[in-house]
Amino acid sequence: MSPQISFIVPVYNTQQYLNRCFSSIVQQKYEDWEVIVVNDGSTDESLEILQKWALRDRRIKVVTQKNSGLSVARNTGMKYAKSEWIGFIDSDDYIEPNTLELIWPLLNKPVDMICWGVKIISQPGEPLLPWLKIQEHHLRSRFQGELFFTQKVAKKEPVTVWNKLFRRSIIEKNEINFPAKVLFEDNAFYWKYYPFCKKAFFLKDKLYCYIQRQNSIMGKIFTNQMPAQINACLAGADLFDFYLKQGFFNKYQYLLQTLYWGLFMLDFEHTQGSAKQQVVNEAAQILDKYKFIHKTAETKTILSRNIENIINFKKIGFAKKLFSISRNEYGRKYIYILGVRLWT
Repeated sequence: MSPQISFIVPVYNTQQYLNRCFSSIVQQKYEDWEVIVVNDGSTDESLEILQKWALRDRRIKVVTQKNSGLSVARNTGMKYAKSEWIGFIDSDDYIEPNTLELIWPLLNKPVDMICWGVKIISQPGEPLLPWLKIQEHHLRSRFQGELFFTQKVAKKEPVTVWNKLFRRSIIEKNEINFPAKVLFEDNAFYWKYYPFCKKAFFLKDKLYCYIQRQNSIMGKIFTNQMPAQINACLAGADLFDFYLKQGFFNKYQYLLQTLYWGLFMLDFEHTQGSAKQQVVNEAAQILDKYKFIHKTAETKTILSRNIENIINFKKIGFAKKLFSISRNEYGRKYIYILGVRLWT
C-alpha cells in the first residue's frame, strides 16, 4: 500500500543541517509517509549521513545523481514518489513537530493543493535582517480554509513549493516539472500547476521553518551579491512553452505577460550598471519568440529595449492608476479613477 505523502528532499553539501531536517520529519506523530532524498552529487559528508538515516528508517530512500542542480533533483525525486500527495523540503530547513498532525485530516478533502504558513529563521546569533523581514511579510498566510483557486487567490499566495502539498496525479498527467538550471524555479512550477488546481485548502499555522543564510542563493540575490545577472526571465520562457504545449497560451496571455514582467523586474533591479541593457535585450528577445494577440503595456515597454522607458514606466505605474483604462489578466477592461478600480 502506498504511503499518504511523499516528501522530496534535494541535498547538496548541507551536511551540517541534515540531522535537524530529518529529525523533524521522523519525529512527526503520523507515520504513513516516505522521504525521497536526492543526493545531488554532494562532495562533503552528506551522503554518509543520508545512508545512516536510510538504515535507521526504511521510509527514507536515498537516490544519488551527478550534480545537476535543485530543479533536476526535485524532478528526479518526483519520479520515485509513490504517494498521491507530494511535498518538498529543502535540506537546510525543517518542519514543526505538529505539521503532519494538522495536515493529515485535510488529505481526503476535495482539493488539489494544501498550503500552510512559513516561519523565517535567521542563523543562530544573527538578527533578522531587513530583507528577511520583507520576505517574511511576502510569505505570510493570507487565506484560511477551503477556497476555489482563482487567479486572484493564486496571485496572492506565495509561489514557494515547500509550504504546500501537490497531487501527483495532476503533476504526472500534465507533465509538470521544474525548469533545469533556472532560478525562481518555484515560480514556474507553481504557475504550471495553477490551471489544473480547482480548489486549495489554506492553513495559517506557520509549519515550515525556512532558514535564511546570507550566503544562500536567495540571500545573495536580495543583497545584490550575485556575480552575474540572475536570468529570472528564463523561468518566464519556460512557462510560455508549457502553456503553448498545453494549448491555452492565448487564454492566459494576460496572466503570462504579468508574470513575465515581475520576473523581468527581478532581473532588472538586481543587475548593476551597463549589464542592465543586456538584461533588457535578452528579455525582449524571449518575448519576440511568442505571438501575443494583445500585448500589455509592460510587454511593449520591454520590447522598446529602452532602459529609460522601463524606469519611467515603473515610476508612473501608480500615477496611471489615478485615471486609466486597461485590461486585467482575463482580458476584461477596467477603469481606474483616483485609484479606485471600476469594471466596464
